[in-house]
Amino acid sequence: MSRKRPIKKCVECGEMAPHHARGLCSKCYERFRYYKKVADKKLPQRRKSDINTAFFKAWGPEMAYVFGFICADGYINQALTQLVIYNTDYNILDKIRNSMSYDHEIACYEKTKVYRLNVSKKEIVEDLVDLGLVPAKSLTLRFPDVPEIYVSNYIRGYFDGNGTINFHDKGSKPQITVGISTGSQCFAEGLLEGVKNTEGIRGSIHVNKNQKNDSYSINFYGYNAVHFLVWIYWNANGLFLERKHETTKSFLSKYI
Repeated sequence: MSRKRPIKKCVECGEMAPHHARGLCSKCYERFRYYKKVADKKLPQRRKSDINTAFFKAWGPEMAYVFGFICADGYINQALTQLVIYNTDYNILDKIRNSMSYDHEIACYEKTKVYRLNVSKKEIVEDLVDLGLVPAKSLTLRFPDVPEIYVSNYIRGYFDGNGTINFHDKGSKPQITVGISTGSQCFAEGLLEGVKNTEGIRGSIHVNKNQKNDSYSINFYGYNAVHFLVWIYWNANGLFLERKHETTKSFLSKYI
């Protein structure tokens, strides 16, 4: 024996009629089902996210490296809707793209041969802002609060973007200098302190005077330079700029 539906006022047409779901009478309920079915057919298939939007939500080796690289060779726009990562080396951007599980092409400026990876995901940008990245960061960037276990990963990322290695023979004592450049005095001081506190490596900051804005170079010499390179490239698990990694290997295999 079928159960009788209660008589209620329809919320759509106002008639007293047997009650269906959503407070509708049978006539209005059938109309609702019809239009919902039509609307569902017209809706495009929801596309799966083409990037790991949780990438910058928790610290890890790859996340720390990519964040460091962005702090050197990346920026977010003033509207906080887009992240741009750039470099003359295609392979490093490809590694970063794979680390972020990002399904997007890497563009290239033909005149300058600079490769560019655009990320138009507001959630990604907001997470970077929470980590301390700001638009027009060159002069105002601060060294972030990186967990000690990931400091070497972060600094390797920044070094691959804004670092240099120089060495030459001088008799039986080859000389090596590692330099890291930045336009932010605060960042330079924070990085030098982070390296010293984490690994005991000592360096110095050189101020480059310019008419418009001063720039800063964090320098490591001799044993401290070697210690620094071994520290950042040890257990890098493939996430590094090839040419700097090869330069480091070449020096260490020859002199160490």
